[in-house]
Parts: sequence; C-alpha cells; structure tokens
Amino acid sequence: MPDTLDGLPAQPGTRLHDVLCAEDAESIEAVLRQVLETGIPVLGRNQHVSWRHHAMRRHALSLSAFRLEDTRGRPTGVAALYIDDTDQLRARRQLDLARDVAERVGGSLDVARTAHDLADVLVPAFGDLDKLNAWAASSMLAVPLQVARMCWG
Repeated sequence: MPDTLDGLPAQPGTRLHDVLCAEDAESIEAVLRQVLETGIPVLGRNQHVSWRHHAMRRHALSLSAFRLEDTRGRPTGVAALYIDDTDQLRARRQLDLARDVAERVGGSLDVARTAHDLADVLVPAFGDLDKLNAWAASSMLAVPLQVARMCWG
C-alpha cells in the first residue's frame, strides 16, 4: 500500500486535507479540479507544502496529474503523482553554494580579502548577519580580523 506524503500508510479515502495544511491542500485540489474539467494535464508542477502534523517544516513537492476517462471519453477522475523533491532541492542548493565558494573564495593570498569573500558568499546563503572572527598571523604579531556583513532578504 502506498504511503501518504508524511510517510504514514495511506488508507482508502485519504484526502489531501488529511495530510497537508489546509491552504496547501486547497491549492493542489484546485489544480486537480482544473485538470478534471479541462483535460489538460499538469506535468512537474513545483510547490512548497507543509504537512498537516508538521506545519513548520516545508517540503518541495512536484505534482503531475492527468484526467481519467471512460471508453466514451467522459471524465471519471484524475490520476496524480506526487514526488517529494525536498532532498534533491537541498542537494542542489548545497552544490550551488559549493560552486560559488570555489569561484569566489581563495583567489587571493590576503587573509582579509579571503574573509570578505567568504562572508559575501555565506551570508546570503545562511542568514542575515555574519561575523567572521579570524586571526591573521604576520611574523610574530597576531592581528585580529573581523568581517561583518548584513543581508536583508
């Protein structure tokens, strides 16, 4: 028996409202109604959703749906495939960040420039404020280095 979107076994008659937050369930059901009414399939529609019992955790959902018809061409329902792309999206973001770091950081032997470059890449990816504390050793003198960046989304 297939699982519901939150990993629990699906029971006959399980509806999207049983699994997703109301707003997300209504949005997807509207798409399914449109597929039923028009017969135009939906392929790979991406949407971020929250599970009903874990509303704070968002998931990337890919929806494909097509209308089912009887032998006379009359609509009888909609078949839908839901794929949780959250892990793939997270992996893509990590690869993009690694690429940005590789391209933008380390082009200089200057510790201050490297720290600034690192802050420029990481602040937009991880938060609104970054303070990077490092020590640059020069001969016998250690010089504190502080870099702060703010990013407003």
